[in-house]
Amino acid sequence: MVASACLLLEHAATASQRFEGDWRGFMRLDLDGDGCISFDEYLIANTGDTINSIQTNGFVTVLRSEPHKPLLPSHVPEIPKREQNDSEAKFRMLTADDGEASSWSPKSTLRWSRSEEPFDLSAASSGSAAVYNETSLNEAIQDAAVETITVQSDIRLSHVLNEISYRSLAIIGECPDALCEITAGHKSKIFILINAVVTLKLLRLTEGNATGDVVTSAESCGGAAWVRQSILQIKNCTFFNNTARNSGGALYVEGSTVLVEDSVFEHNTAQDVYAEPIGGGAVYTYQGVNNFTNCHFAYNSAGYLGGAIYAQINEFYLYSSSLHHNKAFQAGGALYVMFLEPASNEIVSCDFRHNEVINEDSWGGAVAFDTQYPYFMQVNIRTSNFSYNSAESNGGAISCIPPVMVKACVISHNIANLSISGGGGLYTANHVSSYDSVWTYNQAADGGAIFSHNEAVIDGGDAAHNRASGTAGAFYSDLLTIRNTVIRHNVAPFGGGAVVTSRALDIDQSELSFNKCEAGNGGAILVQGGYSSDIVIRASLLTSNEAT
Repeated sequence: MVASACLLLEHAATASQRFEGDWRGFMRLDLDGDGCISFDEYLIANTGDTINSIQTNGFVTVLRSEPHKPLLPSHVPEIPKREQNDSEAKFRMLTADDGEASSWSPKSTLRWSRSEEPFDLSAASSGSAAVYNETSLNEAIQDAAVETITVQSDIRLSHVLNEISYRSLAIIGECPDALCEITAGHKSKIFILINAVVTLKLLRLTEGNATGDVVTSAESCGGAAWVRQSILQIKNCTFFNNTARNSGGALYVEGSTVLVEDSVFEHNTAQDVYAEPIGGGAVYTYQGVNNFTNCHFAYNSAGYLGGAIYAQINEFYLYSSSLHHNKAFQAGGALYVMFLEPASNEIVSCDFRHNEVINEDSWGGAVAFDTQYPYFMQVNIRTSNFSYNSAESNGGAISCIPPVMVKACVISHNIANLSISGGGGLYTANHVSSYDSVWTYNQAADGGAIFSHNEAVIDGGDAAHNRASGTAGAFYSDLLTIRNTVIRHNVAPFGGGAVVTSRALDIDQSELSFNKCEAGNGGAILVQGGYSSDIVIRASLLTSNEAT
């Protein structure tokens, strides 16, 4: 049963408990021992922490955070790194003795094991309300006893909905044969969330409009939703044709954890009309953790950074998602990420196509990564495709300030402006590692496929039909290592039809063939600069390369 301000616990304990193992758990706690938990009694428990009481029956979501800090209102936890194809991080609490959560003693050690049963923030709720229009939806949001709202029909708003704050709430569409639409008709935004735990499911949120004259206010950011210090879970939703005068065309998220699954973001716009524009055509997020899985972002635009997503955050995860035809003015046609600290991140099994940045000195046609800590972290991109993306300056597809690792990816037909820039496929100011990846038909001024100001390691894969208008048809790097790679049919008119290096070159068990320098030196390889260069070539084939 649900009391007005708490959830009843089937089993509770008041004796101290100690946790062990390499994990950190997010759980509900009965701090005052009254048999129920209020919203403010959410806590984080880390490895080795001691707490006074705990709910022992039910599922929790495993998150990471600093010890002994309340989840809300002042702290939002981080999400753990997931390996590719790993199942959702859902766990059930067990004891060390008999594995039954309901029969543990106050002195037993609590453990965790994976559960295949899904977790839903609304699972513990018994207070629900069915809504059909704006009035009933607002009333349900205001009712503290309601924890699940089921939307039964499309709803048109005349103004922004009542604020959702200091509570848990699930809003779920139950319209027959389609998502339930909540539209603001370009009159206002739709949701405001502050210090809340909210699930949105099976909804279509359209024509939200954030206007206003204060740059970071709720009025000017987040066309569909403005979120602060919350946990937001979005499942099977569509965000369409939402607009923000400043940042976050659909979502503006600050200091929160956002988990988005199986959702669509299309034709959302962040206008960025102020003197200090930021971006995020669909999603803007600051100081938190983002996890997007199986999502689609298309035809979103930002007046400055991140045509689909702008993330200035601690951790970022993007899985099995497609980002097509998004546009930004300055950087990150689809995605711009600024890491606030050395952080975990992954892009896995994603598809970036036809994204662009349009300013004359823009960079990162598909994605751009930045950080103040370039020597203490690495961007990780695996099993993803980048095709037909473009930038007017560096990095037709990918631009990175921190080091970057690209594994088992296809990077093809991307363009960085042929007169002023480098890295048609990828540009980095730091180290790049490419493993078993394919680089084809990319174009740039220098480094048709990759341009690195530091060190590049190419291990496995192919580089073919890339072109530079200057030097290095395929790869340009100060230090360059090539292993188990085939480099064919690349062209550069002024030197290094295949590769250019200025410091050192190490080629092992690779093939460089049919590459061409049209008006300079080095049909396959050019070593340039005033440095004393070390060149090592082992067990490799160099054939049919041409310099004219």
